[in-house]
Amino acid sequence: RDLPGTGLPSRLMGFFVFLLLILFTAAAALAKPWIGVVGGYVVALLTPQAIWWWHFGSLRPALYIAVPTLIGVVLALLRGDIEIRAIQNARVAWLLILWLFIALSFWFGPYVSAGGPYRFTDPAWMFSVFNKILLLCLIGCLCITDMKRLQILCGTFVISAVYLGYWANMKYIDGQVIGRLAGPVDLNGVGTYSDENSFGMLFVVTGPFLWFLGYLFRPGLLRWGTWLIIPFLWHAVFLTA
Repeated sequence: RDLPGTGLPSRLMGFFVFLLLILFTAAAALAKPWIGVVGGYVVALLTPQAIWWWHFGSLRPALYIAVPTLIGVVLALLRGDIEIRAIQNARVAWLLILWLFIALSFWFGPYVSAGGPYRFTDPAWMFSVFNKILLLCLIGCLCITDMKRLQILCGTFVISAVYLGYWANMKYIDGQVIGRLAGPVDLNGVGTYSDENSFGMLFVVTGPFLWFLGYLFRPGLLRWGTWLIIPFLWHAVFLTA
């Protein structure tokens, strides 16, 4: 369907809008890699490429944001804008130990190559995803170093929770929930939340951010309005069974 006054199909217009957003984020990440980190979390948590898949086509937003962000981190390290000591702590050490044991189980585990009807996900795919998650986490620890950046990052958690909570509840209201509700996926059934457990975990993890966000407002409509969203996230968890 064409957009009024443009002569362009809405699908093509959406493609250009998302392309411009991705290119802007990628360009900004070269100078300020923390922007790339925030953009990476938006892609990973909100998964716009699965919600509005018809606008993305062959775009790979995670890749187009990750590469400039990595380059930006290297440049920032060379300039001295960020310091490697930000990840020299026990928390990061435990994460690396966790990665080591996961890697060992993937490389040498006796059941990694085994098939069968109870294999929900491909181990190689899961290990690749975990590596990307860990890399994004480490880059985030390097770049998100002040309260303003942390608040913006937490804002992506809240936005993702609110929109996907709305998405899940609208599926229920429209009568589209049959069995366990999974999250948005593309035409091939691929998406971060194709597993119902992952989709439910999103609301479990992001719900507390809405609770604490409410305390930033004075007692009244804004605070209680923010907290009112939380029961809808609980309902979204129930829909995932």
